[in-house]
Formats: sequence, C-alpha cells, structure tokens
Amino acid sequence: MNRHALRELMEAEGVDPDAYSLDGTQPNECLILEIEEGGWCVYYAERGLRSGEKHFETEHDACESMAQSLLADRTNRYVLVVGPLPAPDADAAFDLWLTDHQLTKSNLEPDAVRVDNPILRPGEQVRRYWFRRTLLG
Repeated sequence: MNRHALRELMEAEGVDPDAYSLDGTQPNECLILEIEEGGWCVYYAERGLRSGEKHFETEHDACESMAQSLLADRTNRYVLVVGPLPAPDADAAFDLWLTDHQLTKSNLEPDAVRVDNPILRPGEQVRRYWFRRTLLG
C-alpha cells in the first residue's frame, strides 16, 4: 500500500479527511504520516506534541499501520449535524434535519447516527447528533 492507495481507501470508507495527513502538513489533532530520514513515521499530533510515534522502513508498512489505526476508530466517519444543544432542542433540530434530507428514523441504517450527551460546562449537559459521512450523498 502507498499513500495514494491509502487516501483512496480512506475516502471509500468515509474517514474524515481532517482525521489524517499523508504529507506531514496538518499539525493538530490528527494522525500524521511523515517521511523521515531512513524511512517513515506515523504519529498523532495534538497541540504541537507528537504521541504514539511508530517508525517504519517502508511506505507500505507505514500506510498499513495508519490504515489500521484510522479504520479502528469508527468516530472519524461521522459529521456533526446538530448540536451541541440542550437535549429537547437537539432532538427537535435533528428531526428537522432528517425532514430536510428526506429521511426518517425508521429508514436509517443501524449505524447511520451517533448521539452523545457531553457535559461541556459544569452542570450543563447538551446533546449532539452525528451522521455517517458515506450516507450524506
């Protein structure tokens, strides 16, 4: 596997392009593939720090490792469509979003939607709706 094949695989799987960089240029909160002296490096970049660095002799091995990591994380295949909002507002907004996209909850695939209820500020719980990228058309 090379970078071109890896990019095609990620696109086919609906992986968010912001979740990775194949040329070492996107420095924050993503998985990076970088050419280094003597080989290749895969690492996660966040706030200027590198973590989980793995070094490889070949592009193939680095791309295989990166593909495994990206495909293991199902969350990178969704796009935020509603929220964060208080739960009743988020539910109503999601129902409207479905209507606008000519969808109903009953005709959605089982993994089409992710919902979470994070606490973004102490004492304030909100709801967010995420929709699978490959289903957006």
